[in-house]
Amino acid sequence: MPLTFANPTPDAIPVDVVTPDGLDALLDGLAPAARRWVEAQGFTASLGQSVMIAGEDGGIARVLAGFGTEKARARGRVHMGTIAAKLPKGTYRIASGLEGDALAEAAMAWLLTGYKYTRFSGPAPAGAALVAPDGLD
Repeated sequence: MPLTFANPTPDAIPVDVVTPDGLDALLDGLAPAARRWVEAQGFTASLGQSVMIAGEDGGIARVLAGFGTEKARARGRVHMGTIAAKLPKGTYRIASGLEGDALAEAAMAWLLTGYKYTRFSGPAPAGAALVAPDGLD
């Protein structure tokens, strides 16, 4: 199974990566109903935590991905893979919260999560695909 990015599409679901320190600012930018939903889910932006926010059409409008504290992240390297593994099939893009090496590492983790050894089992079902962040290919 090749590890490849999804083709860019305007319909890609945005993923906002957020730390506990940045959570209040992000929540302030959400619509009141979305904010209440995120708070009701107990989302605290801890490492590996995620919450999907529905759009008016009932589909996923955006995903908030908890990136935890620097101390929590120091214990591993492929944290966005945890988020990707939890998401339903679809095309996603990292919209905010990461840049530079952290963004490249997150994209690599996402791709590696999609790898499935299928020699004896047949094709793996499609999962959460990521559009390449700007500057990566």
